[in-house]
Amino acid sequence: MKEPLLVLASLAAISLLCAAPISSLLGTALSRYSEDKLPEAQSITLPPGYFVPVEVNSLSNSTWIDYDVQSNLSISTALMNSNQFNIFNNSQSDDMSNSINNQKGTSAQGDFRVSFGPYFLVFYNYQQSGTANVSFTYLTYPFTPFVAGPIVPPAPTGLASFGLYNISGNAVPYAIETPSIMGAANITSIQAYNVSAPAVNDTVSGATLQLNAVVVAKNANGSEQDYWIQNTPDFVTNASQISYNDNVWNNTDLSGFLSNQTVTSPNGPSVFPTGDNQTQAQYFYAYGTNNYTYVEPFDIDLYLNESVLSGKGVLVQMGVQILRNGTVVSPAAVFWYDNITISDPSVQSAYYYIDGNDSTPIGSYYDAELVFGGEGNLEETNFTQMNSTLGLYYLNTSSDALSPFPSYYSFGGDTGEAADNLHVNYFGNGTAELVLGKPNYVYLNAVSNATSTASSTRSLMTTTTSGSSSQIVSTMSSVSSNTGASGISNDYFLILIPVVVIMLFAILFVSRRKKFDPGN
Repeated sequence: MKEPLLVLASLAAISLLCAAPISSLLGTALSRYSEDKLPEAQSITLPPGYFVPVEVNSLSNSTWIDYDVQSNLSISTALMNSNQFNIFNNSQSDDMSNSINNQKGTSAQGDFRVSFGPYFLVFYNYQQSGTANVSFTYLTYPFTPFVAGPIVPPAPTGLASFGLYNISGNAVPYAIETPSIMGAANITSIQAYNVSAPAVNDTVSGATLQLNAVVVAKNANGSEQDYWIQNTPDFVTNASQISYNDNVWNNTDLSGFLSNQTVTSPNGPSVFPTGDNQTQAQYFYAYGTNNYTYVEPFDIDLYLNESVLSGKGVLVQMGVQILRNGTVVSPAAVFWYDNITISDPSVQSAYYYIDGNDSTPIGSYYDAELVFGGEGNLEETNFTQMNSTLGLYYLNTSSDALSPFPSYYSFGGDTGEAADNLHVNYFGNGTAELVLGKPNYVYLNAVSNATSTASSTRSLMTTTTSGSSSQIVSTMSSVSSNTGASGISNDYFLILIPVVVIMLFAILFVSRRKKFDPGN
């Protein structure tokens, strides 16, 4: 006789944080997950005669569910739709044949196309004795930002590309590889206020504008390293002060190891643990400049650049360019305030990666995002003033021009800082206005012509980029000797957490029989 096991199954929480923690279109309308890669496995234990269901939600009529299961004992692993699961759960029978797929053994794998709706991975220990130690992992793709349901406030708000189109309610993925990403912001007014911010070591009037993306390094032996990169201006809005901050996180695995030998910068050693426990495995790289004064209207461009240093690793450059600071309208040169080398002597290629058909090894998105949020440490802030226009672009290496992404959402998926009262009005071509109002966390639209240059759309933003796109790219490819001031501004580290989006929901079932009690 089978019984449901009361468990709370969840991905291991990753506590990452810090200073406030693309170019050819490679393919469209991909129907299958193209890489043999799943997020790291999770573990559960099953006493004899008990089962555990894990809910998996499909948000498209063309979703694939890919899973891999390993166990020390032979168990039954089934993928069921909601009707099949309800029949199984409400019966006394051990029969799991009424399933999309059912396998018995010490391992099970599946890759199935399903329509919209809830599905269940069910693990059942049918043995008469012996506890089954089960490890499993799964991925739904396309990997949509609504995988856990609708987004509710607060959330990082602005513009993001998840590598997905919404075509008649179906998520259709695409992928982009690029050496450079640019985010533009024209800020007419900004004020933030969060009375509880000091509790997380933030400033009451602090806020960040974050340009975030994942860089992928491919090695000669076929292995891959993933790093989450952040270029994050930090605003202290009641003092009109800004500093430029960056973070690097290792998303290659859950341990996320970094050291002052694996990540280096001319600005000095800047790798820190995520908390007070100096022995914990998770580390991050962080650097910040001194404070500068800004005057509204304030127009700023942010740059993420990467290039391969043969035999050494990947060079990641963080750039800012001030186009207007109050009445001053003469654009300054790009300020490359940090030049970071990620040690990887066998690296063959590297690129910023956006893909709606894939996730990083820790289950986070391959997205690019330009978003406003709290100052750091997962802070959620409230804006009392906001009037800004954002643009998010990638370097299209085919045209040697900055181009809009093929599609956009109004929120980011990987950062933990958030805002609770910003509304996004999308202008098209990768440009949007942010104002105070009811949050709208939605798919914005596809770009009608994704090969148009950023300079043609920036006319909507009241400023123009100095020089041509190719001149900008040439500037981005050079390493500036002006690397900024040493030390983190305000003597603290802004901390971000990449939000692990793939969730294993806790499902507690009322049974007619006695529940399993792990303490007995």
